[in-house]
Amino acid sequence: MSGNYLPRNPLAEWVGRVALKLMGWRIEGELPKLDKFVVIGAHHTSNWDFVIFIAVKFVLRLNARWFGKHTVFNWPFGGLMRLWGGIPIYRERQGNTVEQAVQAFRDGLK
Repeated sequence: MSGNYLPRNPLAEWVGRVALKLMGWRIEGELPKLDKFVVIGAHHTSNWDFVIFIAVKFVLRLNARWFGKHTVFNWPFGGLMRLWGGIPIYRERQGNTVEQAVQAFRDGLK
């Protein structure tokens, strides 16, 4: 199961916990005890959904990947978005978003 989790980073975990507490969120339950699993969340309702996702990712040390519109991967935040597991999706390209997501899984989410 080590592929699902990132190395311990106390600062990131603390930032995640503080962010969740300030927004009134808490983590309940347990993750599946599987070698690999996919969690899908779609059509966020606000940009705060991204902040909550990153906070949970930090607290649980998840090796989680996410898809985002390619423009959020431009300077100055592109490197940070990729570091946090982001994968750009190009909406104007031929082929749909699902095909791009499937290709990312085939490519090993590099």
